[in-house]
Amino acid sequence: MQAFQAALKPSRAGCIFTVLLHLAAALFCLLFFYGAARWLGLSLLAASLVWAWRVQTLRGRGAVHKIAVDRQGRAAVFTGAEHTAFAATLMPKSLISRHVLFLQWDIGGRTFYHCVLPDMTERESYRRLMVWAKWGRPKD
Repeated sequence: MQAFQAALKPSRAGCIFTVLLHLAAALFCLLFFYGAARWLGLSLLAASLVWAWRVQTLRGRGAVHKIAVDRQGRAAVFTGAEHTAFAATLMPKSLISRHVLFLQWDIGGRTFYHCVLPDMTERESYRRLMVWAKWGRPKD
């Protein structure tokens, strides 16, 4: 197996989807709630949109910026603003599809979930990551 790296960037489709869902929820809140419940719902939706935007634009505290796989099939995940590398194991509960990768990582006893959309990296890097996640990861 060849070593490879997948440098991730914010997904345009993910950002659009996030904004559209929040606008739909805000419209629902405006149409079906009145008074204090409406304003509470809108303020919570605004806070949710800010948080979701930070996650989608990879500005969150645990944002994954790069995934590197060595020749033995072992992965390293680069997270945070400093791009700190952690040895990671891809868990079997990860969902791998052509259109989206829902990856569950184990980093030294800490588990976190990560969604990779096709527009977050180059086409070849996405293909290699998908193939590695399906068939190439080590059995340890």
